[in-house]
Amino acid sequence: MWILANYRPTGIFSLKSAATTSSGAKTLLVPTMYAVKMALVDAAFRSGEVGERVFELVRGLEIRFRPPEHAAVTHGFIKIQREREVKDRKNVQAVELKKRQPFYPTVAYREFCSFTGDLTVAVRVEETSSLLESLLPAIGYFGKRGSFFQFIDVEYSDHLPEPSTFPLSEPPNPFSLDVIVQPLDDLGIKATFDAINTYSTGKARLGRDRLIVQTAIPYKMVSSSRGYTHYRRTD
Repeated sequence: MWILANYRPTGIFSLKSAATTSSGAKTLLVPTMYAVKMALVDAAFRSGEVGERVFELVRGLEIRFRPPEHAAVTHGFIKIQREREVKDRKNVQAVELKKRQPFYPTVAYREFCSFTGDLTVAVRVEETSSLLESLLPAIGYFGKRGSFFQFIDVEYSDHLPEPSTFPLSEPPNPFSLDVIVQPLDDLGIKATFDAINTYSTGKARLGRDRLIVQTAIPYKMVSSSRGYTHYRRTD
């Protein structure tokens, strides 16, 4: 059984892979399973639920996405402020410079995605869940802050909506070759709440707490130029 939550994009979406650097990377075309699970935990805290209990509930959930009908991705560079690093603490001049100017201006490559159509988040469950039904409407964005989505509705279905994302390790039979493959991160089965909690001293380890899943997204490139790429869902 799947619980299907539909969201309407109301802002520009941007979310880079966990395996990339901050200097520049392509945006993902859908949220990640990790982002959805963390959004559910965040919604739990804000609604008065016990976040640790919700984390245990969502950690092993299987999540798929039916992306919006169209996605237009812009390509460009923006100005950012980067923290100045001091590798040698004995370098007095560098230490003093960091104190006076902790950040310095530079540029970074960024991509932003504009959607047309609704996003469906599909969560596999064994039975109906009133907790998930109450938490899914409380989510207002996925990924980076500002990537806003408006909750539309939620329903149960015995079938996964088509077309939907799927991990390359579990391809459906048959499946279309008109897909875009991107690395989406997910929670590892051995992940702990302390490791993913930004307010704790624990650190999330890639490969244990966060897993990179090569995922096929049902999009086909329609057109592209130096400034943008247009994708259409392969219905």
